[in-house]
Amino acid sequence: MGQSFYGSINFDKLMEHLKKGELKTFKTDKGVRLINVNVYIADDPDQFGNDGSISVPLKEEFHQDKIKAVFIGNLKKSTPKITEATKNDFQDDEYLPF
Repeated sequence: MGQSFYGSINFDKLMEHLKKGELKTFKTDKGVRLINVNVYIADDPDQFGNDGSISVPLKEEFHQDKIKAVFIGNLKKSTPKITEATKNDFQDDEYLPF
């Protein structure tokens, strides 16, 4: 079974680096502008409870001191907020409308 994660992207930081032309981007034949992202999922959550991070690769000419990507966000593992019903929850219902 797969896992679901939720998180946030620092849009201002992303746009700052896009406008400087520092990030690897490309355009499809149909003119759709795209940017690759790197998603890292850690074995254990960090000190803030984040299970992963999102970064975008820099163009090679902007690599500095082993920095090859710009960190733009965090991810946390999604956990269900509902309690699943069991067959016992439906034993008292005599009439079902369907």
